[in-house]
Amino acid sequence: MANLLEFTKALFGSDKMWDRITDEDKISHFFIVNRMFSKKYPFFSQMSNSKYSDKRSSMDIFHHLVKDSGFNQWFWSKSSQKIIKDDEGSVFPDGDYTTREKEVIKRFYSDKIEKK
Repeated sequence: MANLLEFTKALFGSDKMWDRITDEDKISHFFIVNRMFSKKYPFFSQMSNSKYSDKRSSMDIFHHLVKDSGFNQWFWSKSSQKIIKDDEGSVFPDGDYTTREKEVIKRFYSDKIEKK
């Protein structure tokens, strides 16, 4: 069984590397790879996430989409966190909040807010 790093090298690599990946590997790594692909290809990822879709075929489609491209920055990168401050200098978790939502967060989730 190939670990995730070996699997992704083959996914972004040549057809020769991909042929060495077993169907069991494709099925076992489907969830995490599909999740990573949802950053760049949300439509394809959503379509392959159906309970009726074949995970092996979905992985083959993803391979043909990105083969011979090498690792791409978008695949492994974490999303950048947006900093949201209010007038009092409180820093909120990522998200677009209305004034009312900020009040609720301050009241019930004060432990999640950083004071600057």
